[in-house]
Amino acid sequence: QLAQAAGCASCSLDKGDGGDAEHDANLEGLIQLLGGLAARRIEFTEAHYIVNWWTLGDGGMWIPLKHHGIVLRGAPGSHFVALDFSKRGILWDYDTQMFAMPDYPCDVEVFAIRASPMLIANYCRQTSEFDFFSNDCSKWCEELLEDVLKVSVTKL
Repeated sequence: QLAQAAGCASCSLDKGDGGDAEHDANLEGLIQLLGGLAARRIEFTEAHYIVNWWTLGDGGMWIPLKHHGIVLRGAPGSHFVALDFSKRGILWDYDTQMFAMPDYPCDVEVFAIRASPMLIANYCRQTSEFDFFSNDCSKWCEELLEDVLKVSVTKL
């Protein structure tokens, strides 16, 4: 119950237009989205690494646990994909506007990258099951950024 009530980076992201983000743990849907972007020759050019403190409920009480998530920006055009790894799997959302920051952000890093959506799809396909001790949101984001996208991350 507590885990479902706790806010996280993607769960508290709002769409740029002010509407609530519709997050999905459907991995095949994510793979199809990334494949469609690749077919349209969209390339990811920015990675936003966002770390925020958890909250209970919708913008409720702050608790001293951090959550890590990533928003990728694609070009040409305006394409944003939010990725969030949790015990439910990889939660994701897509929009043509940048998502609003989650409540209680504590660290944000923005990286210039050049990555095919299929590179991200392959990483997501190979993701092991979530584990609080060995494969959590922090480790998942750091591996995506450092091992796949080849950027150096400050340990947040």
